[in-house]
Amino acid sequence: ERSAKSGEAATLEQEISELAQALADLEAAGGRADDNRAEANKVYQQASQDLQSTIAAFESAITELIAAKGGSAASMMQVMNSPRVQEALALAEASAVDDQQREVLVALQADPANYTNKSRPSLKAAGDYEDHIQKYRFKSDNVIELLKGLKAKFEDDLLTATKEETNSVNAYDLAKQARGGEKAAATTAKTGKLSTLASVKTDLAQVEIDLKEEKDDHAADTAGLKSTTESCQVKTREWEERSRVRDQEKQAMDVAAEILGKASGVRTEAPSNPREPTSPIAAANPSPEGQSATGGSFLSEETSATEGRRTPIFAHQNAEALGNSDAALRWDEQ
Repeated sequence: ERSAKSGEAATLEQEISELAQALADLEAAGGRADDNRAEANKVYQQASQDLQSTIAAFESAITELIAAKGGSAASMMQVMNSPRVQEALALAEASAVDDQQREVLVALQADPANYTNKSRPSLKAAGDYEDHIQKYRFKSDNVIELLKGLKAKFEDDLLTATKEETNSVNAYDLAKQARGGEKAAATTAKTGKLSTLASVKTDLAQVEIDLKEEKDDHAADTAGLKSTTESCQVKTREWEERSRVRDQEKQAMDVAAEILGKASGVRTEAPSNPREPTSPIAAANPSPEGQSATGGSFLSEETSATEGRRTPIFAHQNAEALGNSDAALRWDEQ
């Protein structure tokens, strides 16, 4: 259980670390997206301002040129030399789509007299065509139409830039919303795993406590078993020693009885073929054999008294002969 809890805690910690890294990455991605969006908007605002200014310049120039069409040549020259028209011509030159347009615009900026609203005069002499070709190249509404076309182009550019900016803003908002969803999900998952990890760590701490208690109990049981084993071994040795001494004592007693029997002639062991008990008739009519038996009994009593006095002496000597000092000492005490 301890191993399982430890593994579960390690897994949760790894997952929490990964979620924390994911949240940090989302935060960093959001910061980069914010910076990019701000920079893109800055570029768009500048481009939009430039395009609107260009469109306004073309609008003013076109309006003035249209107003001056029916006037005198002097008023037309004044309009062509006005700052708004010159600015529009410069912008038109920079954005001209072909060489012919660019040539017209360069010529008008170099000499506004090249623009006239007069009808083409009749040729007076040979060679006059080359002298008049540049002056009348821009007759009628060519320049106005050119400026209108360029104005429409800039209006399309402004519309395209606005659409691109709108799409960029929408993409930014969608990405931000997606990051917000991922961030919320990761935060929820992290919170849940943190709660689970706390519970697992609590369980693991309890397992550690239980394990320590089990180890302590095992150590106490081991110590108790060792003490009991040693005590039993001591008692076993004591029992073996007492048994050995008792066997030696019994052996000494047997030897002493044998020695006393040999010295006194008294049989100490049971007969191998005991006689039948004396009949009542023999007991009522004593015979010499009975008298002899009576005398034998008297002698036996004397012998027993003598043996009783001699037995300790022989037992002591026999115990010493067998090397049992404890038995000899006990005989001395008796």
